[in-house]
Amino acid sequence: MVKMKIYNLFTEIESSCYNGAIALGTFDGLHVGHRKIIYGALASGIRPVGIVTFANHPLSVIAPKKEPPQLVSPAERRKLLGEQGIDFLLELKFTGQLADQPPESFVKDLLKAVRPRVILVGENFTFGVGGRGTADTLARCAAELSAGLTGQNCQVVKVPLICTEDGAVVSSTRIRQAIQAGNVLEAAFLLGRPLTMEGCVVHGDQQGRAIGYPTANIAIGEKRAVPANGAYAVYAAVAGENGRLPGMAAITSKPTAGGRKRRLEVHLLDFDGDIYGKNLQVSFVDRLRAERRFTSFEELKEQLEQDKLRAKEILK
Repeated sequence: MVKMKIYNLFTEIESSCYNGAIALGTFDGLHVGHRKIIYGALASGIRPVGIVTFANHPLSVIAPKKEPPQLVSPAERRKLLGEQGIDFLLELKFTGQLADQPPESFVKDLLKAVRPRVILVGENFTFGVGGRGTADTLARCAAELSAGLTGQNCQVVKVPLICTEDGAVVSSTRIRQAIQAGNVLEAAFLLGRPLTMEGCVVHGDQQGRAIGYPTANIAIGEKRAVPANGAYAVYAAVAGENGRLPGMAAITSKPTAGGRKRRLEVHLLDFDGDIYGKNLQVSFVDRLRAERRFTSFEELKEQLEQDKLRAKEILK
């Protein structure tokens, strides 16, 4: 597989990226709706295939207090896109200047920089100052401007939204709501892959080890979408090692120990290795229970025994 090229500015685009198919959008979750657009570009038979998106969420500039938590980090998004066989990724920094840019001006910049033969967007795509640009605006501007700017016509394909059986549109907002409620099964269904979190394993307070349930502790990033506090059946993968390990994880504020700051603690089932300092990727499979406060560590241990049995049953 050819390594995906990554660019940050229109002016960085190389000629090897010209005359291809591009998927254009925010792609802040790479959920099944986003992937439908991307797969459309890959299935077009046109190469190269590129993604044009934003390095930061537009709301981080337009309405910072409303900036949503991340479903994927920038690094995770690059990794996932690279695995799909994307040839290049253009991550534009969303700025106030870009937010105020007229739709026609943005289309000109895009056409001149990338010179695509086809652009794929979701049918609800908006862009430009005040979100005035739509997929139809993009199609009209491309039809009017592409031949003069690039010497060839550019086609715009509007990709229909994906809806679930209840008629609701698959969206990043809906996925965040599922995660916040602890419904990692629904989140995985809408994402098209398990919800994952990863980070470096650090030393904790050793209280889990004292009751026979040692945990790998991972700091939770402030910008990350995090499941509701509780216990979960998970699979974990250690960086640099093959295979995945069954386990159970807790998103917890350590109420029994009087803690407040949320953390991710993972107990790997039937595992006795040393993974301190290594990167651990945790994939959430299902929720076991909500978090609760226990009157003693003996009571907590009894609950963990029950959690372990149920996690093993789920992960079979």
